[in-house]
Amino acid sequence: MSPGMVSRELNTISAEEAEKHASVFHYVGFQVYGYRYWNNDKLCLAMPHLLEDLERAPDYSIVLLHFIAHQPTATDPTHAEWIQIAEVMKRKNHFPFFYGNAQGLATGDVHRDAWPVRYFVNERFEFFCAQSFSTIFTLYNEGAGSLTIVSRNNHTLIRIRSQMEQVARRTWSNPPSFGARIIATVLNNPAFLTEWQENLKKLAERLMLIKENLKKELRTLGTPGSWEHITKQVGLYIFPGFTGYQVNYLMKKMHIYLSPSAQTNISNVNSRNLAYLAHCIHEAVVSNSKESQSSILSN
Repeated sequence: MSPGMVSRELNTISAEEAEKHASVFHYVGFQVYGYRYWNNDKLCLAMPHLLEDLERAPDYSIVLLHFIAHQPTATDPTHAEWIQIAEVMKRKNHFPFFYGNAQGLATGDVHRDAWPVRYFVNERFEFFCAQSFSTIFTLYNEGAGSLTIVSRNNHTLIRIRSQMEQVARRTWSNPPSFGARIIATVLNNPAFLTEWQENLKKLAERLMLIKENLKKELRTLGTPGSWEHITKQVGLYIFPGFTGYQVNYLMKKMHIYLSPSAQTNISNVNSRNLAYLAHCIHEAVVSNSKESQSSILSN
Protein backbone atom coordinates (compact mmCIF):
# COMPACT_ATOMS: atom_id res chain seq x y z
CA MET A 1 0.00 0.00 0.00
CA SER A 2 1.37 3.35 -0.94
CA PRO A 3 1.29 6.42 1.30
CA GLY A 4 -1.31 7.79 -1.12
CA MET A 5 -3.55 4.84 -0.18
CA VAL A 6 -4.13 3.90 -3.83
CA SER A 7 -4.61 0.24 -2.89
CA ARG A 8 -6.07 -1.51 0.11
CA GLU A 9 -3.76 -4.46 0.38
CA LEU A 10 -2.13 -4.28 3.75
CA ASN A 11 -2.34 -2.69 7.16
CA THR A 12 -0.13 -3.84 10.03
CA ILE A 13 -1.22 -3.75 13.67
CA SER A 14 0.54 -5.06 16.76
CA ALA A 15 -0.75 -8.54 17.50
CA GLU A 16 -1.86 -7.56 21.01
CA GLU A 17 -4.14 -4.75 19.83
CA ALA A 18 -5.47 -6.54 16.73
CA GLU A 19 -8.77 -7.47 18.39
CA LYS A 20 -9.56 -3.83 19.15
CA HIS A 21 -8.55 -2.13 15.90
CA ALA A 22 -8.42 -4.75 13.17
CA SER A 23 -12.18 -4.77 12.62
CA VAL A 24 -12.13 -1.05 11.77
CA PHE A 25 -9.64 -1.60 8.96
CA HIS A 26 -11.25 -4.84 7.82
CA TYR A 27 -14.55 -3.02 7.50
CA VAL A 28 -13.16 -0.58 4.92
CA GLY A 29 -11.41 -3.28 2.92
CA PHE A 30 -7.87 -3.52 4.25
CA GLN A 31 -5.99 -6.77 4.61
CA VAL A 32 -4.64 -6.70 8.15
CA TYR A 33 -1.56 -8.43 9.57
CA GLY A 34 -0.24 -8.36 13.10
CA TYR A 35 3.34 -7.54 14.06
CA ARG A 36 4.88 -8.92 17.23
CA TYR A 37 5.06 -6.40 20.06
CA TRP A 38 5.13 -8.17 23.45
CA ASN A 39 7.54 -10.80 24.75
CA ASN A 40 5.47 -12.77 27.24
CA ASP A 41 8.46 -14.81 28.41
CA LYS A 42 10.59 -11.81 29.34
CA LEU A 43 7.59 -9.55 30.07
CA CYS A 44 8.87 -6.69 27.95
CA LEU A 45 8.69 -5.11 24.53
CA ALA A 46 9.63 -7.61 21.81
CA MET A 47 11.78 -5.05 20.04
CA PRO A 48 13.85 -7.42 17.81
CA HIS A 49 10.69 -9.16 16.63
CA LEU A 50 8.89 -5.86 16.06
CA LEU A 51 11.71 -4.57 13.85
CA GLU A 52 11.93 -7.90 12.03
CA ASP A 53 8.21 -7.84 11.22
CA LEU A 54 8.39 -4.24 10.00
CA GLU A 55 11.28 -5.24 7.75
CA ARG A 56 9.32 -8.19 6.36
CA ALA A 57 6.16 -6.17 5.70
CA PRO A 58 5.73 -5.14 2.03
CA ASP A 59 7.02 -1.69 1.17
CA TYR A 60 4.47 1.11 1.57
CA SER A 61 2.50 -0.69 4.28
CA ILE A 62 0.41 1.32 6.69
CA VAL A 63 1.56 0.65 10.25
CA LEU A 64 -0.65 1.40 13.25
CA LEU A 65 1.46 2.64 16.17
CA HIS A 66 0.33 3.56 19.67
CA PHE A 67 2.42 6.63 20.38
CA ILE A 68 1.84 6.49 24.14
CA ALA A 69 0.54 4.00 26.73
CA HIS A 70 0.22 1.09 24.33
CA GLN A 71 -2.84 -1.05 24.85
CA PRO A 72 -3.07 -3.61 26.19
CA THR A 73 0.60 -3.98 27.22
CA ALA A 74 1.08 -0.51 28.83
CA THR A 75 4.62 -0.76 27.46
CA ASP A 76 6.10 1.87 25.15
CA PRO A 77 9.34 1.95 23.16
CA THR A 78 12.09 4.16 24.53
CA HIS A 79 13.22 7.19 22.53
CA ALA A 80 16.13 5.17 21.17
CA GLU A 81 13.76 2.38 20.13
CA TRP A 82 11.40 4.85 18.44
CA ILE A 83 14.38 6.07 16.42
CA GLN A 84 15.05 2.48 15.32
CA ILE A 85 11.39 2.06 14.34
CA ALA A 86 11.51 5.28 12.33
CA GLU A 87 14.66 4.16 10.52
CA VAL A 88 13.03 0.92 9.37
CA MET A 89 9.81 2.64 8.37
CA LYS A 90 11.66 5.27 6.37
CA ARG A 91 13.72 2.65 4.58
CA LYS A 92 10.60 0.59 3.79
CA ASN A 93 8.48 3.63 2.89
CA HIS A 94 5.88 2.61 5.45
CA PHE A 95 3.08 5.03 6.31
CA PRO A 96 2.65 5.63 10.08
CA PHE A 97 -0.86 5.76 11.49
CA PHE A 98 -0.48 6.90 15.11
CA TYR A 99 -3.12 6.34 17.74
CA GLY A 100 -3.27 7.58 21.31
CA ASN A 101 -5.85 7.94 24.06
CA ALA A 102 -3.76 8.57 27.18
CA GLN A 103 -1.46 11.49 26.38
CA GLY A 104 -0.33 12.94 29.71
CA LEU A 105 -1.02 9.78 31.72
CA ALA A 106 2.28 8.07 30.92
CA THR A 107 4.85 10.56 32.22
CA GLY A 108 2.48 13.21 33.57
CA ASP A 109 3.61 15.62 30.84
CA VAL A 110 1.58 15.95 27.64
CA HIS A 111 4.61 17.28 25.77
CA ARG A 112 6.92 14.42 26.78
CA ASP A 113 4.21 11.92 25.87
CA ALA A 114 3.96 13.44 22.38
CA TRP A 115 7.67 12.91 21.68
CA PRO A 116 7.29 10.00 19.18
CA VAL A 117 4.83 11.92 16.99
CA ARG A 118 6.96 15.06 17.01
CA TYR A 119 10.07 13.05 16.20
CA PHE A 120 8.39 11.60 13.12
CA VAL A 121 7.41 15.14 12.08
CA ASN A 122 11.03 16.25 12.40
CA GLU A 123 12.06 13.24 10.30
CA ARG A 124 9.73 14.53 7.57
CA PHE A 125 7.29 11.63 7.65
CA GLU A 126 3.78 12.06 6.33
CA PHE A 127 1.23 10.35 8.57
CA PHE A 128 -2.16 10.26 10.26
CA CYS A 129 -2.56 10.62 14.02
CA ALA A 130 -5.90 9.66 15.56
CA GLN A 131 -6.44 10.70 19.14
CA SER A 132 -9.24 10.08 21.62
CA PHE A 133 -9.89 12.55 24.44
CA SER A 134 -12.39 10.36 26.30
CA THR A 135 -9.90 9.12 28.89
CA ILE A 136 -7.85 12.24 29.53
CA PHE A 137 -10.96 14.43 29.82
CA THR A 138 -13.18 11.70 31.39
CA LEU A 139 -15.79 12.23 28.70
CA TYR A 140 -16.78 8.61 28.13
CA ASN A 141 -20.43 9.45 27.36
CA GLU A 142 -19.54 12.52 25.32
CA GLY A 143 -16.56 11.09 23.47
CA ALA A 144 -14.54 13.30 21.18
CA GLY A 145 -11.31 12.90 19.28
CA SER A 146 -9.23 14.28 16.47
CA LEU A 147 -7.49 13.14 13.33
CA THR A 148 -4.29 15.04 12.61
CA ILE A 149 -2.97 14.79 9.06
CA VAL A 150 0.68 15.58 8.41
CA SER A 151 1.64 16.13 4.77
CA ARG A 152 4.57 17.84 3.09
CA ASN A 153 2.35 18.89 0.19
CA ASN A 154 -0.31 21.52 0.80
CA HIS A 155 -2.35 20.51 -2.25
CA THR A 156 -2.45 16.91 -1.01
CA LEU A 157 -3.54 18.13 2.41
CA ILE A 158 -6.41 20.10 0.91
CA ARG A 159 -7.58 17.08 -1.10
CA ILE A 160 -7.42 14.79 1.93
CA ARG A 161 -9.42 17.28 3.99
CA SER A 162 -12.14 17.48 1.34
CA GLN A 163 -12.41 13.68 1.34
CA MET A 164 -12.56 13.62 5.13
CA GLU A 165 -15.36 16.19 5.11
CA GLN A 166 -17.36 13.99 2.75
CA VAL A 167 -16.82 10.94 4.95
CA ALA A 168 -17.86 12.92 8.04
CA ARG A 169 -20.96 14.16 6.27
CA ARG A 170 -22.01 10.65 5.28
CA THR A 171 -21.12 9.13 8.67
CA TRP A 172 -22.44 11.66 11.20
CA SER A 173 -23.85 14.61 9.26
CA ASN A 174 -24.12 16.76 12.41
CA PRO A 175 -22.61 14.94 15.41
CA PRO A 176 -23.10 15.99 19.07
CA SER A 177 -20.68 18.77 19.94
CA PHE A 178 -20.98 18.97 23.74
CA GLY A 179 -17.81 16.97 24.47
CA ALA A 180 -15.81 18.74 21.77
CA ARG A 181 -16.84 22.14 23.13
CA ILE A 182 -15.68 21.21 26.64
CA ILE A 183 -12.30 20.12 25.28
CA ALA A 184 -11.94 23.23 23.12
CA THR A 185 -12.79 25.44 26.08
CA VAL A 186 -10.12 23.83 28.28
CA LEU A 187 -7.41 23.80 25.61
CA ASN A 188 -7.99 27.41 24.58
CA ASN A 189 -8.16 28.90 28.07
CA PRO A 190 -4.66 29.28 29.61
CA ALA A 191 -5.91 28.94 33.19
CA PHE A 192 -8.03 25.86 32.44
CA LEU A 193 -5.23 24.33 30.37
CA THR A 194 -2.73 24.71 33.22
CA GLU A 195 -5.16 23.23 35.74
CA TRP A 196 -5.94 20.29 33.43
CA GLN A 197 -2.24 19.55 32.88
CA GLU A 198 -1.57 19.70 36.63
CA ASN A 199 -4.44 17.27 37.25
CA LEU A 200 -3.07 14.87 34.64
CA LYS A 201 0.34 15.03 36.31
CA LYS A 202 -1.16 14.24 39.73
CA LEU A 203 -3.10 11.31 38.30
CA ALA A 204 -0.03 9.94 36.50
CA GLU A 205 2.03 10.22 39.69
CA ARG A 206 -0.70 8.40 41.64
CA LEU A 207 -0.75 5.58 39.06
CA MET A 208 3.05 5.26 39.29
CA LEU A 209 2.84 5.10 43.10
CA ILE A 210 0.16 2.38 42.98
CA LYS A 211 2.37 0.26 40.73
CA GLU A 212 5.38 0.74 43.01
CA ASN A 213 3.35 -0.18 46.10
CA LEU A 214 1.84 -3.22 44.39
CA LYS A 215 5.31 -4.43 43.39
CA LYS A 216 6.53 -3.89 46.95
CA GLU A 217 3.57 -5.78 48.42
CA LEU A 218 4.02 -8.74 46.03
CA ARG A 219 7.72 -8.95 46.89
CA THR A 220 6.90 -8.82 50.61
CA LEU A 221 4.52 -11.75 50.12
CA GLY A 222 7.25 -13.65 48.29
CA THR A 223 5.21 -13.94 45.11
CA PRO A 224 7.25 -15.73 42.41
CA GLY A 225 8.67 -13.25 39.88
CA SER A 226 10.44 -9.90 40.18
CA TRP A 227 7.39 -7.77 39.21
CA GLU A 228 9.76 -5.11 37.97
CA HIS A 229 7.86 -4.98 34.69
CA ILE A 230 4.69 -3.49 36.18
CA THR A 231 6.57 -0.39 37.38
CA LYS A 232 7.98 0.12 33.89
CA GLN A 233 4.50 0.11 32.41
CA VAL A 234 2.63 3.38 31.96
CA GLY A 235 -0.88 4.78 32.03
CA LEU A 236 -4.04 3.41 33.58
CA TYR A 237 -3.16 -0.24 33.10
CA ILE A 238 -0.73 -2.96 33.99
CA PHE A 239 -0.08 -5.99 31.82
CA PRO A 240 1.20 -8.51 34.37
CA GLY A 241 1.59 -11.48 32.04
CA PHE A 242 -0.82 -13.77 33.87
CA THR A 243 -1.53 -17.20 32.42
CA GLY A 244 -5.06 -18.24 31.47
CA TYR A 245 -5.19 -20.32 34.65
CA GLN A 246 -4.27 -17.30 36.78
CA VAL A 247 -6.86 -15.07 35.10
CA ASN A 248 -9.59 -17.68 35.69
CA TYR A 249 -8.44 -18.18 39.29
CA LEU A 250 -8.61 -14.45 40.01
CA MET A 251 -12.09 -14.12 38.52
CA LYS A 252 -13.72 -17.33 39.77
CA LYS A 253 -12.02 -17.77 43.16
CA MET A 254 -11.11 -14.21 44.19
CA HIS A 255 -13.66 -12.12 42.24
CA ILE A 256 -10.97 -9.95 40.72
CA TYR A 257 -12.30 -9.25 37.23
CA LEU A 258 -10.00 -8.52 34.33
CA SER A 259 -9.82 -9.07 30.59
CA PRO A 260 -8.72 -12.45 29.15
CA SER A 261 -5.39 -10.85 28.18
CA ALA A 262 -4.90 -9.91 31.88
CA GLN A 263 -4.85 -6.20 31.10
CA THR A 264 -5.75 -4.62 34.44
CA ASN A 265 -7.03 -1.10 35.12
CA ILE A 266 -5.46 0.01 38.39
CA SER A 267 -7.12 3.43 38.69
CA ASN A 268 -9.50 2.08 41.37
CA VAL A 269 -6.71 0.54 43.44
CA ASN A 270 -6.06 2.48 46.65
CA SER A 271 -4.59 2.09 50.13
CA ARG A 272 -7.71 0.24 51.32
CA ASN A 273 -7.74 -2.51 48.69
CA LEU A 274 -4.14 -2.77 47.47
CA ALA A 275 -3.12 -5.39 50.04
CA TYR A 276 -6.14 -7.51 49.12
CA LEU A 277 -5.32 -7.29 45.40
CA ALA A 278 -1.72 -8.30 46.07
CA HIS A 279 -2.89 -11.23 48.21
CA CYS A 280 -5.22 -12.41 45.41
CA ILE A 281 -2.46 -12.17 42.81
CA HIS A 282 -0.10 -14.05 45.14
CA GLU A 283 -2.62 -16.87 45.61
CA ALA A 284 -3.27 -17.11 41.86
CA VAL A 285 0.44 -17.28 41.01
CA VAL A 286 1.30 -19.77 43.76
CA SER A 287 -1.73 -21.91 42.90
CA ASN A 288 -0.65 -21.96 39.26
CA SER A 289 2.84 -23.11 40.29
CA LYS A 290 1.36 -25.96 42.38
CA GLU A 291 -0.95 -26.91 39.51
CA SER A 292 2.00 -27.05 37.09
CA GLN A 293 4.03 -29.20 39.48
CA SER A 294 1.06 -31.53 39.95
CA SER A 295 0.68 -31.90 36.18
CA ILE A 296 4.38 -32.72 35.79
CA LEU A 297 4.24 -35.36 38.56
CA SER A 298 1.08 -36.95 37.12
CA ASN A 299 2.78 -37.27 33.74
